[in-house]
Amino acid sequence: MKIDAYATTHGITRSRAASEVLQIAREALRERDGVSNARLSELRDALDGVRALLHLIGPPVIGTLRLLAHWSTQSGIRVSEDELLAGLRLVADGEWEQATTEAERDLHARATATREAPRSGATRALGGDS
Repeated sequence: MKIDAYATTHGITRSRAASEVLQIAREALRERDGVSNARLSELRDALDGVRALLHLIGPPVIGTLRLLAHWSTQSGIRVSEDELLAGLRLVADGEWEQATTEAERDLHARATATREAPRSGATRALGGDS
């Protein structure tokens, strides 16, 4: 039986193993039910905030790139404005990719820690190891 195997693997009693397996099953059922309407609303609001922020900072960033390219070509640099703009965009793309990759990694780590924290607390409440 799977509960016996779980108990043996984790070095706990059969009764405790049954409790932990039930707790894991409850968590799986909660996750299967999906995201609540309240959480969806919260996520929608967060996305609206990000969209508003991008609308605020996007145009000035693009404008700054264009001005840098224009001013640089006016000050004696022997490269066309289009070439300089392409170079600025290339560097900006690389920096953006690095920043978003790091942010996604941090977000994933926090989400994983958040998901694991309640399970650890439930296990402690059931008399599990901490």
